[in-house]
Amino acid sequence: MEAWDMQISARDFIEKEDGGAEKGLRTQTVPYWQTVLLFTNTEDKDYGLMSIDNFKKFKATLDAFESMSDWPNFCKAASVEDNKCAGDAILSPLLMFQAVGMNVSDEAIDKMTQQDLSFYFDIALTTPAIWDNFATFFDKAVNKDQQVVRNIRVFIGIGAPLEINGVRYSDKEDRNQEQERHVINFCEDVDVLINKKHLSVGESNTGFKADVFNFSYLNDKFQVLAEEDTSYAAFSVLFVFCYLIYHLKSLFLATIGISIILLSFPFTVIMTEGIF
Repeated sequence: MEAWDMQISARDFIEKEDGGAEKGLRTQTVPYWQTVLLFTNTEDKDYGLMSIDNFKKFKATLDAFESMSDWPNFCKAASVEDNKCAGDAILSPLLMFQAVGMNVSDEAIDKMTQQDLSFYFDIALTTPAIWDNFATFFDKAVNKDQQVVRNIRVFIGIGAPLEINGVRYSDKEDRNQEQERHVINFCEDVDVLINKKHLSVGESNTGFKADVFNFSYLNDKFQVLAEEDTSYAAFSVLFVFCYLIYHLKSLFLATIGISIILLSFPFTVIMTEGIF
């Protein structure tokens, strides 16, 4: 752990000593930009996401993501000299299936049966050298004796600095809020895409669901919801205040009344959480 901390400290020191020199496009890592696509299933009791229909939905959804026109603008770059997406920019269970000899091309998966898929999955589960490296992509309950998959994770590497619409940022700290907004907008597009694509593949009612987990994106959504809720609360307070003025015919009594209501919330929290 100490060696890892020293490595991080050395890297940060070197970046500061560079004096703001332009970094390679999308070669830096921003922890809160890193993204996980979470696929879930609750309907299929026999195979879960490893049912052939759900697996085809998973593959089609992942293909649609990789085909997004904006993805090359955000993916972790292969190197400073090569701005193409790095081989590990997308880490998914498809790598595991390739490791056990399965053909993951669209044509092969279209022809695949449930028996074929279960055969390859069983090989992965019973081969420790493979499963130990890929178990993190699945829910913890999955093992050779329990092969119903409820969750699949796909790890998405987003690199910094970005170049969007001709604007080239020098490093991950250069106008970081502006860069973060581009990432949030991209994640929003991904969220819309993956929740539409799988509905067009195979049976629609299989309990298949896809979600985007990205700290910046989820924090932005939370802020929007918080602002909406605050506006509703403010409207409610204003309505009650106006009603009290109308009913009591006194601005002073209405002010006292609304103050008692508003002060009841913090006092209730203190009583329930701080005293008892």
